[in-house]
Parts: sequence; structure tokens; C-alpha cells
Amino acid sequence: MRPRRLELEGFTAFREPTEIDFDGVDLFALTGPTGSGKSSIIDAMVFALYGAVPRHGRRDVAPVISTGRLEMKVRLDFEVAGRIHTVVRVVRRTSRGGANTDEARLESGGHVLAGTAAEVTERVTDLLGLDFDQFTKSVVLPQGEFARFLHDKPSARQDLLVSLLDLGIYEEVAKAARSRQAEAEGRAAEVRSRLGDLADVDPGAVAAAETRVEELTALLAEIEAGAPKLAELEERGREAAGRVRELEARRDALAALSAPEDLDELGSRLADARQAVAAATGRLAEAEQAVAAASQRSSRERSGRPSSCSSAAAQERKEAAERRAGLEEELRRAEADLAAAVAAEQAAEEALVAARDADLASHLRRSLGPGEECPVCGQVVAEVPPASPSGDLAAAEQRLSAAREERVAAEADRSRVATSLEEVDGRIARLDASLTDRPDDLEGLVARVAEAETALAAARNARDEARRELDAATGALEKAEEAAKRLTTDLIAARDTVASLAPPAIDPDDPAAGWHRLLRWRDETAPEVTSRLAAARAEVEELRRSYVEAEAALAVRCREAGLEPAGQLRDVVVEALTDARGIRDRLAADLERKQAWERSLEDLEVQAAVAKTLARHLSAAGFERWLLDEALRVLADGANQRLAQLAEGRYSLAVTSNLAFEVVDHQAADERRSVRSLSGGETFLVSLALALSLADHISAMAVSGAGRLDSIFLDEGFGTLDAETLETVASVISEIGAGGKMVGLVTHVRDLAHQLPVRFEVRSGPTTATVERVEA
Repeated sequence: MRPRRLELEGFTAFREPTEIDFDGVDLFALTGPTGSGKSSIIDAMVFALYGAVPRHGRRDVAPVISTGRLEMKVRLDFEVAGRIHTVVRVVRRTSRGGANTDEARLESGGHVLAGTAAEVTERVTDLLGLDFDQFTKSVVLPQGEFARFLHDKPSARQDLLVSLLDLGIYEEVAKAARSRQAEAEGRAAEVRSRLGDLADVDPGAVAAAETRVEELTALLAEIEAGAPKLAELEERGREAAGRVRELEARRDALAALSAPEDLDELGSRLADARQAVAAATGRLAEAEQAVAAASQRSSRERSGRPSSCSSAAAQERKEAAERRAGLEEELRRAEADLAAAVAAEQAAEEALVAARDADLASHLRRSLGPGEECPVCGQVVAEVPPASPSGDLAAAEQRLSAAREERVAAEADRSRVATSLEEVDGRIARLDASLTDRPDDLEGLVARVAEAETALAAARNARDEARRELDAATGALEKAEEAAKRLTTDLIAARDTVASLAPPAIDPDDPAAGWHRLLRWRDETAPEVTSRLAAARAEVEELRRSYVEAEAALAVRCREAGLEPAGQLRDVVVEALTDARGIRDRLAADLERKQAWERSLEDLEVQAAVAKTLARHLSAAGFERWLLDEALRVLADGANQRLAQLAEGRYSLAVTSNLAFEVVDHQAADERRSVRSLSGGETFLVSLALALSLADHISAMAVSGAGRLDSIFLDEGFGTLDAETLETVASVISEIGAGGKMVGLVTHVRDLAHQLPVRFEVRSGPTTATVERVEA
């Protein structure tokens, strides 16, 4: 750092604005009477840079404000590494007697580098590489401090050097090392505790767990390999058990087959009823023919020769004749309707038989399969024919009932018309009798008419009896057919229960024969079914035994593996294998953590040992003592180089083993003596040499690194030196200035000041101090 220009106002003795231009100056003196303000110029530069004054401490700045002024302002232009910087600080008094130092600014090249007091101090420290203490001990040299440094005891000298060289950082490092040691040891203890929890975890335990997993994996593979055989045995067992159940069902179905109690009686009843209906139908037809013949005869007998009659009787006879013609036509229609009803009834009966056959065929088709024997024809069926629409048995029965009702109604209608016709014929006969003359053979005619009427009445009675017989026979046939139908239905149902055994074919029109054939087949088939059932049961037992033996062998393997075979063996092994894998994985993870913690413990123990060693080395009796010894020897060597010129080689400094200074008197055979034997002037020269050596070496020896020391200011009186020594000091200082550093002396010794190329003369005034630059 090289100051270029200093402006100050309201700073101690400089109440009014004052400017000091250092441009082009390498070696100068600040001179003037005591109290004129020479040292204040150095204080102002220090304050501009760090916001503090060496003589007043870092915080107490209020005393530097000029008496009677409310604020002071300092501006310093300085150069660092060829670049110009400007720092400005303003301090204002407060109402409580203190001072506010917040206003500050650091600029360079038109850019603001810092805008607050703290920021300015921090940035200046970075720029110069020196903090406030280092700057005031290496740039502004406190010579009186080094006189004590020269004479003090080694321990006091060691404390001072620690302060000057900022060696306290090593104590901080040692403290940090001890803290790290304690932290590492604490973490190591925690890791040891965790390792204690995993004492049983080792590669052997992991290997044993892996072996267990492999054992169970092999057992699972063995069980899964045997599973198909067990599954086959189980499936075959289920199939055999199914066959047993099927054969038992067939056996029970065969045992349940039994003929109805009225089987034989029903057959004869049905045949008798059909014969009775046929006979009654024939007799009714004969009776109808007899009635028709008797009616014609009666009509002929009544229609004898007519006689004269009254016109009323004639008209009535005419109307009766017309009525008879209408009834004859109606009779013909009734007979035609009756014939149609009879035909419809016969067709319905045939349809009912066909429906029953179709219904039976449907039952047979449902129970019939390819390769089985047809129960009707007895041939082996290669392929079951597709189902054809089966007759609706109930509908066919309803149609037959309706046809019979129509036939009965047609018979009743014909009978009604025939009766009406007979009545009309009788009426006509009476009218004819009343309208005709008396025949010649009246008695014979009357007898013939009476005979004809008797025959007609007898024929009609016979016809009515025939009708009653037919109705009775039809009713009996219907009952027999209904019973036969039930018998057929029961037969079909019974046959269906054993359809899987391929029962014989049956004739639905002859249920009695069907029942007998079915029962004979039952008796023939039952022994075979019983034999097959016994064989199936034996097969089930054999399969069960084979399954139990195979499963027992696997259960033994499970027990050998320490497993209790409860439930499904595979599920037991899978569960155990899952647990074993979990244990193995946990042990492997625990082992990995244990090994990691062991490595961490090793690292922590190394860290603790290193930190412990570092703390021991950095103790005051270790590294610090060695460093101070080296620093003193470097300072002594630098001071001796200056003393060779300042003292003309008469004496030099040496450092003893206990870090004390001794004077080596080269004019007395290099005799060593105490530094306290030096005179006042000699003491000043030795102290000055040490101060200059410190200025040369402090930045290199200081912990924070080399500072930018382009200027040195010696604020010390030179009044103890004679003229010759002053000239030598001036020569040495000039050499320092010629070496590129700015050197400034604060002195009131005129002879020394006049030997320097530039001096700034400071004078006190009635209101403010002034500064004048004078060049030699």
C-alpha cells in the first residue's frame, strides 16, 4: 500500500480542510513542534483504512473529532498493485457523547467496492493482506515496544511475538485438534457400542445362513419335482372316487327299479277297453242304420192315399213337409259333422301315439351316446342323430280331448236333428191321416203303421243303448289309456335313471312288456355293476396308499430339515425359505454394516491419534516454541544485516537456547554479553534494526500470509542519536526508500529531517493545524 493523497477535516488538530499530496514521494519526514499534529497524519491514514486509531483503540474514535466540531471526514487515495483506490470515512458525534462511524465507502475505477464501514474494513484487509493489528505493527512501527521486546524475559518476548505474528491461530488449531480428537473418540466409542451389538455377526454366521437357504432351496426343488407325481396320484384318486360314486349311483338306481303293482292287470284292462269301444262303435252304427230303416218304413206306412181335408190341415201339411225337408238337410249336415269329428278324433289319437313315440325318442336320445347300443333296434350307434322337433305330448292330449268333445257334441247334434225329424214325420203322418179318405184296408194299415212305429221306437231305444254303451266303453278306455300313459311315463322315467348303463329298448305302446324287459335287464346287469364297484374301490384304496407313501417320504425330508410338515408341504418350505432368506439378507447387511463400522472405527482411531499428535505438537512447548525460535533467528539475522551498517560491524545479535537475545561484541573477540549492557544509542540502533527486520519479515512470517508492505512509517524520536549516527540512520532509511518502499519518519529532529528529500512541516495555528510540503 502506497498513500497518494490524504484529505482530512475535523480530525484532531486539523479542524479545517487539509490536503497532503504524497504523489512522487518515496522518502519523507513529518516534522514540527511537539503537539503540532505530526502523529495525527499517520493516525488519519490508519483510520481511513481500518476505521480505528492506534492510540485510542478500535472502538473509541470520538476523541479524534476536533473540539467544537460535530463531525470529521477523512479521505485517502492509495495504490495497491498498480491500482488506485479511494476510501472515505465520516464520523459524527452522537447526543450521548459517542460517535457514529457507519458512513464509509471504498471505490476504484468508478466502481463502489464497499458501502458500509464494516464492508470497507473487510475489503481493505483483503486488499492489503493485513488486519489492523498487523498493519500497526509492521507499517506503523512502535519502536518503544521493540525496546521492551529486546530486554524482556523470554516468556514475555514469546507472548509478544505470538501477538505480533498472530501465532494464537496455532492455539486455535490445537484446540480444534483436541476437539476433533474428542469427537473422533466419542464417535469411535459409539461405533464400538454398535459393534458390540453385532458381536455374533461374522462371515461364518452369514455362510451358515446361506447354507440354510441352499438346503431349503434344494428341498423346495425336491418337493416341486415330486409335485407332479402327487398331483397325478391325487387326480387319479379323484377320478377313481368319481367312478366309485358313479357305480354306487348305478347300483342304487338298479336296486331302485321295481314294477308297478297293477302292471299285468293294466295290460288286460287296456285290451278289454279297446275291444269294448270297438264293439260299442259297431253296435251304434248298426243301431243308427236300424233307426234310419224303421223311420223310412214308418214314413211309407203313414203316406197312404190322401183324402179331402180342410184347407188349414193342408196348409199345416205343407208347412210340415217344408220343415221336414229342412231337417233332412240339417240331418245330412249333422251326419257330415259327426263323420268329420270321428275322423278328427281318430287323427288326434294317432297324433297322440306319435307324440308319445317322439317323447320317448327324445328321452332315449338324451341318454344315448356314440358307441352305445340303441335300446329300440339293438344296434350300436356310431353317431347320435341330431334332435328333431319332438311332439308336444301335452298338446296332443289336449287336442284328443277337444276332438272327443267335438265328436260327442256332433253326436248330440245329430241325435237332436234326427229326433226333430222323427217328430215332424209323426206330425205329417197324423195330418195325412186326417186329410186322406179312409183306406179300403184300414185295419191293416193301422196295424202296419203301429208295427212300424213300434219298430222305430225299438230301433231308437237300441240306438240310445248303443250310444250309452259306447260312452261307457270310451270312458273305460280313457281311464285305461290314462293309466297306461302313467305306466309308460314311469317306465321312461325309470329307464332314464339307468340310461348310463344302456338299458334295453322299450315299446311305449306296450309298457307292461317294457317293464318286464327292463326288470330282466336289471337282474342281469346288477352283478356286473357290483363287481366293477368293488374293483373301483380297490383302485381308490391303492391310489390313496401310494399318495400317502409319497407324501410321507417328503414329510420325512422336511423333518430332516427341521420343519414340521403341517398343512401343504410346499407352503411350509416356501415360508421357511422366505424366513431363511430374510435372516441371510439381514445377517449379510449386518455384516456389511459391521465391516463398514470396523473401517470407520479404524479411520476414527487414526483421526483421533492424528488430532492428538497435532494438538501435542502445536502446544506452547512444541511447534510454537520451534516457530518462535525460528522467527527470532530470522529477525536476528535481518537485524544483524542492518547493524552491520548502523553499528559499523562492531556488534551483532544472537539468540540463546532459551530464546533470549545476546550481543556478540566483535571488537572483543566475539564475546557475548547481555543486551542490557548496550548504551542508550546502541539500544536504539538495535531496536531500530529489529523494527526494520520485522517490517521486512513480518508479512512472510505471519500466519495470514504476506501483506502488501509498500510503505513504512517510523513514529519515534531520534533525539538520543549523535550527528554521525543520525547520518548513518538517514543513509539506511534512504536505502530502504531506494528499494521501492515509501518510508516516512515522524520526528522533531531537524538535522535528520533535513537529510531527507521531502519533508512535510506541520504547524499549529489559532484555529487549525497546517501542513506544508518542502522539497530539499
